[in-house]
Amino acid sequence: LNGYFRDHRAAIVFALASYNLLEKGYVSYNIKDGGSKGIDAYENLLNRLRSCPEFVQLLEDNEQKLVKLDHILLDTDYNQQGRNLAQPEIQHTEYFNNTYFTLLTETNFPDMRRTEYTYCPDVLSDNIGRLYSEKTFRCIAFKHPFIATGPKGFLEGLRWLGYKTFHPIIDESYDQEPDHAKRLWMIVQETKRLCGLHGDALKNFLDKAREICEYNYKILQNRKIFSFDFPIDTSRSEEHTSELQSRFGISYAV
Repeated sequence: LNGYFRDHRAAIVFALASYNLLEKGYVSYNIKDGGSKGIDAYENLLNRLRSCPEFVQLLEDNEQKLVKLDHILLDTDYNQQGRNLAQPEIQHTEYFNNTYFTLLTETNFPDMRRTEYTYCPDVLSDNIGRLYSEKTFRCIAFKHPFIATGPKGFLEGLRWLGYKTFHPIIDESYDQEPDHAKRLWMIVQETKRLCGLHGDALKNFLDKAREICEYNYKILQNRKIFSFDFPIDTSRSEEHTSELQSRFGISYAV
């Protein structure tokens, strides 16, 4: 359920299209005026994903299909004004009831740099925070398992807030991958695996996911406080975290 164009959303949708997985679920993409055309998004991603040759090769192998992929409409007309698409609506119930996991693409994702950019492991190197928007909490409210496309440590932060995530029924090792293109590739590969579940494997997934989803739903339902002083990096010392929080004044509403 994507609205505004963003590079990481284009990368995910193009990968799903390359694997012929778009028809496996419900997808909206690039529905706002001003978003990139398919050809522009394609050429841009070839550059930004260079640190992951497998991803680049996948796109190059499917060029003819991807350059024509301008947008995908699902729950709205193109560039519809005066409507808050962040609000859960009646048709969303159908989408969630008829699927068994969500691949959510959060608002914030670090800039996927060119090949000459050297990744710096400093937690603030991307100049971007871990934003938990309605995209994440809609999954929790609809009791839906999810893979989250966000910055490194996104799931780690969600667990810090008291929620459970879905490892090992979903491989969440992508959450600790510092290279943004490689993290997207890992997310795509796990999505592909989950789309192929059937029989006993699917039943086992649903049984175990249900327990986590029910737990998270109760946490959300019973939560009274929605604003927290979020630790920038839970692996850092308390002194270092306190210093960064005081310098940058970071807090999160969730």
